Amino acid sequence: MTHVAAQRTAQVVVGVDRTGTHDNAVLTASLEHARRSGADLRVVHAITADVELPDAQVGSTTRRRQLAARHHLAQVAAADLRRQVHQLDASAAVHYDIQYGDPATIILAAAQHAELIVLGTHSDGNRCSPLLLGTVSQDIAVHATCPVLLIPAGHQSQLTQRPAEK
Repeated sequence: MTHVAAQRTAQVVVGVDRTGTHDNAVLTASLEHARRSGADLRVVHAITADVELPDAQVGSTTRRRQLAARHHLAQVAAADLRRQVHQLDASAAVHYDIQYGDPATIILAAAQHAELIVLGTHSDGNRCSPLLLGTVSQDIAVHATCPVLLIPAGHQSQLTQRPAEK
């Protein structure tokens, strides 16, 4: 009896925070690598979980409202990311992964079989200390099982954007 293992598609995982700091440069770098390597792109965004009351203090109506609000926020994030990636003319297959929780944990879980993780750094631009990283990029750089490409704050993307559609 012969078993055929399912072949995994190569994947580049990009973590974005949607703060407007430099997601375009991070997405551009990840799209370029995905194109060159023939990999799929997985865009990962972690929404920090809000503080919730213990179940005993929350009624079912309140819980439904919280879940509906979370679902709506995730849908808005996914739509914004799709729009942003589309403007960058993504020719790679792109998958979106929006989850609630710790960003480093979510990105590392998404990148278990990735060939590369691409992230932005949130350093203050201090040229004397280029190795200063934000906590998320530092956690990922330390714990990743694949290479990590860190795009410094202020980096300008090299890819030209697609003209806006009319």
